[in-house]
Amino acid sequence: MRWSGESEASEDVTKYGDSTRSEEPMELRGTMQLGEAAETEGTTRSSESAKVVGAEQFSESIKVECDAITIPKAVGRLFITGANGFCGSHAVSHFAAAGWEVVAGVRPGSQPFWAKSGSAPAWFSKAAESGVKSGLAPERFSEARAPGHVSIEPCDLSGSGGDSLRQLIARIRPDAILHLAGLNAAAPSWTDPTGYIEVNVMGTLRLLEAVRAADHPCRIIVAGSMLGSALREGEALSPPHPYSLSKSLQAAAALSWHAMYGMEVIVAVPSNLVGPGPSTGLIRLLARYAASCEGAAISGSQPSPVFRLSSATEQRDFLDVRDAVRAYETLLERGIPGRSYAMASGRMTSLGELAELYVELSTVPLQLEIGESHAVSPLPTDSSALRELGWQPLIMLRQSVEDTLTDSRNGSHPDKRNDS
Repeated sequence: MRWSGESEASEDVTKYGDSTRSEEPMELRGTMQLGEAAETEGTTRSSESAKVVGAEQFSESIKVECDAITIPKAVGRLFITGANGFCGSHAVSHFAAAGWEVVAGVRPGSQPFWAKSGSAPAWFSKAAESGVKSGLAPERFSEARAPGHVSIEPCDLSGSGGDSLRQLIARIRPDAILHLAGLNAAAPSWTDPTGYIEVNVMGTLRLLEAVRAADHPCRIIVAGSMLGSALREGEALSPPHPYSLSKSLQAAAALSWHAMYGMEVIVAVPSNLVGPGPSTGLIRLLARYAASCEGAAISGSQPSPVFRLSSATEQRDFLDVRDAVRAYETLLERGIPGRSYAMASGRMTSLGELAELYVELSTVPLQLEIGESHAVSPLPTDSSALRELGWQPLIMLRQSVEDTLTDSRNGSHPDKRNDS
């Protein structure tokens, strides 16, 4: 398979595994739902042991009505690890709606929260609407495309998994992999540093080796972290915690497999991801606090304790998770293997500004206590390499906060610490 971004120009017809995608589009009119069967030319592959989530089970709430839709005849098979996590759940929805045959990898013995509910949470369908409301997107930003289908597979990245991972990759033969699984909380890494290295570094290498053993063309996006991003020339390795160290080693290992074995590996390094969904980040915690205060006011119960922020001046770059998923899509289509791409909104926001936004959007007064920490804010992140590929963030922070607050008020899913 040949991807744009490589040295040779793409052919008019691109092969994805066993199927062939024609660049000549087809037109579809009417109403569709994600998960419905789509009559297209080409081969549809499915895994007998996989659980297929269709319209009734996965995304009854995602419905697209339009006069005309222009779609490709086929896309390919995408394996997403960490499909039950914050970013993973959004990625499953986005890529299935984009026509990919999505294989959702989850921890053995677990079931994705989005499969248990009987239909996708409402926020799955909000990306286009949010983009328009942000004022950055074109007037008709919503791009409705043919539904793909989603299957669920147990994915064991640990050393105890034996050959199950290699067998899985050999069986599903993905055309692309979005590797989101891993441990992503800094505080617990202090008490389990080797566990973080085992999961984030060795788990990634086991996945890469499984792909290499399958000997099937496959593009792999490895999700890194700003806390473990590559060092500037001349800087010493000085990670602030074991989690950061594990992500630095993960990125180095992934890019080394490209250099040593010629694998199509790309490292994507997102800033602070925010938005609706099962996150435990600051914006989600603030939204839960605000929602609990609103609920207490309605029920007459005891309000939540004071929410404490470390500082009013500390700044962060917040990127909506739905924009991040679009960035992953851009890298799958046009990214250059062997490179690391930063993903950021390019807008630095102080914690004081964030607090003021929640006070404005909440329906009741909030008790926010601002500390006087003098923590050094990170420098603005340069995502120009990704923007040169045609990507730009579309969802403003205010919209991300509104959606997260609405999601917290609805209590639509469990909050999860790790993408798994």
